[in-house]
Amino acid sequence: MPGICCFLMQARYEEYAMFLPHHLVSFASAGPRLAVATAAALAITAPTAVAAPAPAAPGNVDLAITSAPPTIAPGRSGIQKLTIANRGARTTGEVQVTFATPSYVNVDRASKLPKGCKIYYKNLDPTVNEVIACRLPRGLAKGKPVTLSVPLRVTERARLTGIVLGRAAAVPAPGSKDVESNLSDNWAITQLMLTQPTPPVPSGKNKVGLYLTRDTPATDVDGRTDAVFHYGNVGPNESGDIQITVVTPFYTRIDTERELPTGCTIELNDPVPGVPEIVVCKVDGLDVEDDDTLTLPLRMREGAPAGVLYGLALIAPATESDVDVDQQDNLSASGVHVPSRGKAGCDRK
Repeated sequence: MPGICCFLMQARYEEYAMFLPHHLVSFASAGPRLAVATAAALAITAPTAVAAPAPAAPGNVDLAITSAPPTIAPGRSGIQKLTIANRGARTTGEVQVTFATPSYVNVDRASKLPKGCKIYYKNLDPTVNEVIACRLPRGLAKGKPVTLSVPLRVTERARLTGIVLGRAAAVPAPGSKDVESNLSDNWAITQLMLTQPTPPVPSGKNKVGLYLTRDTPATDVDGRTDAVFHYGNVGPNESGDIQITVVTPFYTRIDTERELPTGCTIELNDPVPGVPEIVVCKVDGLDVEDDDTLTLPLRMREGAPAGVLYGLALIAPATESDVDVDQQDNLSASGVHVPSRGKAGCDRK
């Protein structure tokens, strides 16, 4: 019934709103850089409005993934725990788990990965996310969750305290005959808490103040949309070239039928649902108080769940001669909104 569906979605928002930090809203008028940081913080923590998961259809699996946030200081190592559960029928094939590391974080090469896991995309640049892929054996049953302990190392490029985000997903592996009954909880934005001591700002470099925000566009009937990122430089100095890294949201890929902006390269392009794609864009530098936009063409994969799906984004100096004096507003969650056009949506008559 449409009334019940909309009531569940509204109730979830009201419950979440009780925990929103009110100071984020009250400080939004304190200046352009703080206002941008406030908007980014609210965007990152915004919930995905979905109805309560429906019971799995007979014979269908119902996978879900959650994470436990570790606390790690720059230059130190720690463990990100991912838990995969199944609320439906026992899996008859493998489960594919993918995890894009948070910004400024690499896979810890000094520690072993969990059994069945490998580094799927390697990149030691701390401003570009790495991706781990794991295969869980068949036989994942209801009430028997599996936890993967992923070793991570925070690089000393991170000079902030607070939360940085990763992206995890669990879906039936390619070749599996298992049918997933509810994709809305097959992905998660993971959190890693950065603590002090933070490395000092490098001396002798050109100090800049980059920031990044983004829109949350809705997809059209063909599953296409444009992700628009707004970025700028508040100084104190003109910046050199800039690098923007984007990890696509769950079940979202770069629309290769349309042209990418100049300077953008698809670093990880994968046809498998659940695997994130990664785009790295090199754009021109900005004068003080100058700003610009970057537009990426996106397309949803077939079967993408309705609601707001999130990925990751980061802005950083592309040249070694520049240093951003405050990284708090360099990160953003890159979201897309998939309208509920099916019979299960709240607009159902």
